[in-house]
Amino acid sequence: LDDHVLFDVIPDDIATAERLKGYQRVFTSSSAHEMEQETYSGLSRFEAPATVLVSANRPEEGDEIDIHFVNYARNEPDDKSRRGFVADENPVPVSGMKADVVIPAGFRVAKVEMITPEGNEPATLSTEQHAGRVQFTVPEILVYGVVRIYLERGEMARSG
Repeated sequence: LDDHVLFDVIPDDIATAERLKGYQRVFTSSSAHEMEQETYSGLSRFEAPATVLVSANRPEEGDEIDIHFVNYARNEPDDKSRRGFVADENPVPVSGMKADVVIPAGFRVAKVEMITPEGNEPATLSTEQHAGRVQFTVPEILVYGVVRIYLERGEMARSG
């Protein structure tokens, strides 16, 4: 989480060889010590402040990747000025987060959009695509934002 790398946790009872073959890296409790040397090459990465948590999912239906950004940065009131839970919420916006996302084999990116609770309409993000990856910069979020990567069938140019 701290390195802003996407990962999955799978219970042992469903971690079959067939299921695991779709992953680039697999660590188990007995190989956890290997993570200390991990460089995350070839994996999706995000440059974001430590106050931002990043998660992603790929819905079973539909060709898309949804990336969720949750910003926990707050200006905390001192004890004398506390008024109550909602009144004390003082989120600090964050902007300029960089994303470098691996695109599944057999797909290319059609478009990338971002939505936030504060926005009225999805915003289309500028992207760079190459070598089976898409890069983009996340505009400002206050507390929460979702970036949706719309995929279409067809190979994106890949290089070694």
